[in-house]
Amino acid sequence: MSCGVDPMTLIRQDLNDITYSGVESVETLAAQLGIEPHQIVKVNANENAYGVPECVRHALAAHLCSRTPVYPDPAQEKLRAHIAEKLHQPLTAANVCAGAGSDDLLDIIIRLLQPKTIVVSNPTFGMYCFLGRLADAKVVSATRKADFAVDVDALIKLVREAEATLVFLPSPNNPTGNYLSLEEVQRICAERCVLVLDEAYADFTEKPSADSLIPSLPNLIVTRTFSKWAGLAGLRIGYALGDARLVEKMIAIKQPYNVNAAADVAAMAAIDHRDEIMKTVLAMREERNRLFELLGSFSWLRPCPSEANFVLCEVLDRSAPKLFQQFRERGILIRYFGKQGGDLENYIRISAARPCDTARIADALRDFDQERPSFDPLARSELRAALQAYGPLEAVLFDMDGVLADVSQSYRRAIISAAKRFQVDVSPEQITAAKAAGNANNDWELTHRLVSAALGEEAPSLAEVTAAFEEIYQGTSENESGLWQSESLLVKRGLLEKLAQRFPLGVVTGRPRQPDAERFVSCFDLGAYFQGMVCMNEAPAKPSPEPVRLALQRLGVSKALLVGDTVDDMRAATAAGVLAVGVVAPNVIDVVKDVNALREAGAVAVVSVGAIELLEVL
Repeated sequence: MSCGVDPMTLIRQDLNDITYSGVESVETLAAQLGIEPHQIVKVNANENAYGVPECVRHALAAHLCSRTPVYPDPAQEKLRAHIAEKLHQPLTAANVCAGAGSDDLLDIIIRLLQPKTIVVSNPTFGMYCFLGRLADAKVVSATRKADFAVDVDALIKLVREAEATLVFLPSPNNPTGNYLSLEEVQRICAERCVLVLDEAYADFTEKPSADSLIPSLPNLIVTRTFSKWAGLAGLRIGYALGDARLVEKMIAIKQPYNVNAAADVAAMAAIDHRDEIMKTVLAMREERNRLFELLGSFSWLRPCPSEANFVLCEVLDRSAPKLFQQFRERGILIRYFGKQGGDLENYIRISAARPCDTARIADALRDFDQERPSFDPLARSELRAALQAYGPLEAVLFDMDGVLADVSQSYRRAIISAAKRFQVDVSPEQITAAKAAGNANNDWELTHRLVSAALGEEAPSLAEVTAAFEEIYQGTSENESGLWQSESLLVKRGLLEKLAQRFPLGVVTGRPRQPDAERFVSCFDLGAYFQGMVCMNEAPAKPSPEPVRLALQRLGVSKALLVGDTVDDMRAATAAGVLAVGVVAPNVIDVVKDVNALREAGAVAVVSVGAIELLEVL
């Protein structure tokens, strides 16, 4: 009796080694780490971190049940007309073909053209090569420039030499974020080929779409998706724009029902409420800029400028795969490509998400930074000597901003943004200089002082400046993600836990108690460590010693050590009779100058960010 033929002998042998590695799911990692899925920070697939828009949820609830039992419209007439009319005038439905995400459309285009050779420009989206190989096409790459920009001259030369009839280029490029100008698009379209310009991330740049070129360039196809801007990645819905003759053929050969009913309903709703959804897109643009600044603050990371909703980052002096794994162990999913889509073995990509997600990333990166060494090799010995001369320590006090909390993306940005409201440009260097000069513990007053210095008699009142500052920092109904959400914890909980076992701990801060100070303590679950806190208006501001004395009184002690990052902290501690220990806050521009200023103000030692030396000395 026959056992049948082994089917593996019948498959295409050239597909034996082909695979496309997608992103890991939240559920898979959560199960492995033993945590809930909502605790995972997912920044590996460039989705809209704000989730499914409410308008889409309502539309699905209202219409999906009635449409689920029947097949969707194979001609996509309403959806195609809606896309053209609402998003891409003067194009018409005849210029639009919808699909199950951009990948479906790319596959349709390849099947339509049956190219022998496809030109791409690595590093780029790995699906182009994957789909090309599935279609038995040869995929060749034009090398990009050092900044990952397309070398258009080299690409055109390759198109001619390879006699390629199909070119795939994303703009902005995934994963590097580069934009391809309209002039460059026109140059490529002058060749005997079809250019597919993948604009999956076009909503995250202010630069123009190439859709305006379609009437004059019949060999240009622009693809778009609802996955990124509209938060519909799980429904798989996208579309292609092109010459009506090409689109007619695409519709003719596509799977008849390639857009399911749920995707159709959701896309129509997203188009109708685009202005509302774009608020989240604008928020992610801003978060991308903050992420770029954060990554650039580490000497071992080199972020690449991006026009998309992600940042590609070169890892300079350590292993990128190891860094990927370290993030993963912390419940943070980033993207590591290796050689998929090009040689990116020393790069990682991180999606822009919400401020709270960036804060988690910042917290992890500081841990990976392996505790910067003390800025003064004598810090430990000097701190020991000071403690011996001072006598038995009874408590440890912490300033909040720059010591417990990284405020480089919150309070400091709020100063800059609030000043900008009054047409005054304030630089980070100006803020640092003002803090170093002293009497700058109140950021409302500091902002007003900087604005007044620029405007003179035309300066707004302190109340007006304060109102602008608070709107930016706290957030409003129009800007719900206030800058406070970008704050992260600088000191490891392990340090606080061990210190709290030996000493009562307190906080002396210039923040208002409600909501700023108590919210930070609550967000990072620090309440169990601190037995007392002195906030704004409970005592005169530092450099007055009164807030430090009040903290000592509330803790019931007389001898303590205060860790602070400003000269006001050092002067207040010294005047109150407690040991002043300085710490250089993150992103300080001139570290040596800052260390010297802290010492001159009374610091007995200057320790690392995170104050890890305290564990070794106390």
